[in-house]
Amino acid sequence: IKGALSRVYGAASPDPTESALQEAREGITRVRQLGGEVDLTPQNALVRRLQHELVEQHDMVARSQGEEPNRYLVILGSPAS
Repeated sequence: IKGALSRVYGAASPDPTESALQEAREGITRVRQLGGEVDLTPQNALVRRLQHELVEQHDMVARSQGEEPNRYLVILGSPAS
């Protein structure tokens, strides 16, 4: 229904990949501010790879957890020295 309404009224649907990357950015911020770990929502392998790369660009570590199709990223924080 949502997709049909978007097409009828010309509203652009949000890009799911960009939404997943935004969720990762917010998770990175949360881990930096509060510590601990942050679980992201399940994503396909390609999106998880992009999330991993984003986390690494921020000098942090993450791991994938769970089983397909519910595999998700856990942001762990900075690597141990």
